[in-house]
Amino acid sequence: MYVVQLIVILRTHVIQWGINMRTDAYVMTAHTKSAGDMLEIETIRKSVKSINKLNKRKEKIMKNRFEYGYSKNPPQQLPRYRVTLHGRGPRTKYSILDDKGFRGYDRELPLKYAERIDVYIHERSQW
Repeated sequence: MYVVQLIVILRTHVIQWGINMRTDAYVMTAHTKSAGDMLEIETIRKSVKSINKLNKRKEKIMKNRFEYGYSKNPPQQLPRYRVTLHGRGPRTKYSILDDKGFRGYDRELPLKYAERIDVYIHERSQW
């Protein structure tokens, strides 16, 4: 089990292991060979899915209450979230094997080649 110290400064930056993180959406780093970490990713995904379902259901109830006159407050849109996974690890070897050249996976490493996975939870934009 890894112990991670997180310090939040003014709600703008997260410092982890003395590294200035650029986003507050970061949740954890999981190792692909650890079954516990993979189960934790699945738990996070299921939790976000159930939160989104509850928010959708609450919106529908608030809309109906307002339309039928049971509430004077107009319905509001509740946030939805999405989980994104980013693969981390050596890139050059796998990009050469996939005939993409030396720098083929510089931007994004496919999860099937990742040694570690960074997990992020972003607030989904609503149109």
